[in-house]
Amino acid sequence: MDAKPDPFNPSDWSQLALKWMFEHLGILGAITLGLVGLAVLAWWNWDKIKALPGVGSVLSWRRLPKASPGHFTVLVAELQNDPKGDHRTNLMAALREKIVGIAVAPLGRCLGGMGSGSHESIDESRVKARRFLRETGAQVLLWGSYHEGKEKGVCLRMEVTEEDGDGRAEHYVYQDIFLQDTLYDDLLGVLAMTVAARQAVFDNMSGHFIADSLKPHTDKVRKLLESSRLSPDAKADVQETLASALLTLGEQSGDSNALREAIGLYKWLLQDMPPTGDAQHRARRQNNLGIALLRLGERESGTERLEEAVKVYRAALTERTRKNDPLAWAMTQNNLGTVLQTLGQREAGTERLEEAVQAYRAALIERTREKVPLAWATTQNNLGCALSILGERESGTERLAEAVLAYRAALTEYTREKVPLDWAMTQNNLGNALLTLGQRESGTERLEEAVQAYRAALTERTREKVPLDWAATQNNMGSALQTLGQRESGTERLLEAVQACRSALTERTHEKVPLDWAMTQNNLGNALSILGEKTGSAGNIFQALEGHLNAWIMFSGTKHYYAKGTFTGIRIDLRVLAALSPPGPVIPQEYREKLTAVHAWAQANNLEFSEYKP
Repeated sequence: MDAKPDPFNPSDWSQLALKWMFEHLGILGAITLGLVGLAVLAWWNWDKIKALPGVGSVLSWRRLPKASPGHFTVLVAELQNDPKGDHRTNLMAALREKIVGIAVAPLGRCLGGMGSGSHESIDESRVKARRFLRETGAQVLLWGSYHEGKEKGVCLRMEVTEEDGDGRAEHYVYQDIFLQDTLYDDLLGVLAMTVAARQAVFDNMSGHFIADSLKPHTDKVRKLLESSRLSPDAKADVQETLASALLTLGEQSGDSNALREAIGLYKWLLQDMPPTGDAQHRARRQNNLGIALLRLGERESGTERLEEAVKVYRAALTERTRKNDPLAWAMTQNNLGTVLQTLGQREAGTERLEEAVQAYRAALIERTREKVPLAWATTQNNLGCALSILGERESGTERLAEAVLAYRAALTEYTREKVPLDWAMTQNNLGNALLTLGQRESGTERLEEAVQAYRAALTERTREKVPLDWAATQNNMGSALQTLGQRESGTERLLEAVQACRSALTERTHEKVPLDWAMTQNNLGNALSILGEKTGSAGNIFQALEGHLNAWIMFSGTKHYYAKGTFTGIRIDLRVLAALSPPGPVIPQEYREKLTAVHAWAQANNLEFSEYKP
């Protein structure tokens, strides 16, 4: 005989409940009620269930948000230890408030790798983060947890798709940020600056210039660093974040002081790192220091910064080997090539330029079009630059033809729709190679192509967006127009050349970019000299002489390769003046002192200068 359940015995309550459900609800009703109970139980224990192995992959089936094309987007994942989502909601609201023009979207996922409750490693979480960035088209992903320890706060990890040195590739970097409760607002400013710096890089790729919007963020972060409220580790993290933002600001806005500050911060951070520290982290800091030294060295007349950048990149290559990180190794090779090319451009020999070509070709072993198309295009463009400069110094045209091919290859990925400013840069460089080829040919076809390439570049390289790049293309177009004008009977092209050079000088000032200023002064002198000879205008010739003397003073003072070229221009100006006013021109005193210095320099270098007697 079966025993009956005892209603006063707790162990028999489940039997009584089942009996009641079957008698009153039937089998279907009992099953339904059971499922509802399970759902309530799952909801009540959701945080624990989400952390179980395999659950994350099931949750990933949910639909992902999609970033709007051309719009900088930040995704914020669900935070661990944030059951109601309050901390995430506050974080998203603060980002929208502090950074103008970004989209902030929730990601309905909780990535692990943060804290003892996680069943994932950091590397596994980063792999997921990269996948989410690829699939959503976003640029930044924030994830992490709320920390309940001695120092309460939101512990965040940030995964970023960013440019690969001078080029863009599917390259990711990450950064840890701890928003301590007691310093939440201050540290939120650091996060805002970091995101704004990435936004500036992204918008610059899209042809928008917003680097100046970084200044308010950097000012606030400096004040935070001046306080003594940060721990040593937190202070180092904030300093590195500030250095990265200053590098972006200095690159885009032409602010050399921002670059100097970034260099100082990176040097301090590298010096402070223990020898046994994270090799990849050290290499990343070295790479960024190298970029800052390169950008500042490009603007200065000396080569000290550039030589230092070469040492920094070579040191980085001992940490970033091809075996342990092939794409990072290739990026550093590319950047090393850029510095060597800049140095080689200023020297009479070709050794540095040949080294630059080798570095670019090495980078292309890993930077293939299939793996990283935009980074491949960057290195193709850079290779074209080095070959073009080598071609200028050789009598043949083989290197120049190679340069044209490299530029045209780069333009297959550097399209105006995808990366307008990079497309414009490559159009400008293609124009340079075509100009040099055209100068060596009797026809004008290559020269006309060069002018077309420069005009195309100027549709995106506007003065408002990128003032120094706009000035560079104006200068180059002036050279092409001057060469065309020299071969034509009229003066229209020469007048256009003079106007282009004078436009360039509105941004290429002696204070801002002294070497570029000198280059444009020389080109202006060339155009005015030819114009003066054609029109018989001594006034134009004297203006040409002034431009050539200005350029010579800068180039000779720095032992620049172009000093001899400007010296030739000075001699031509004096010959034309002598022909216009025999038996010889009356040289104003303002020019005589400079010409006397030129005469002494010519004697010291065993160069003939019979056109002028002190």
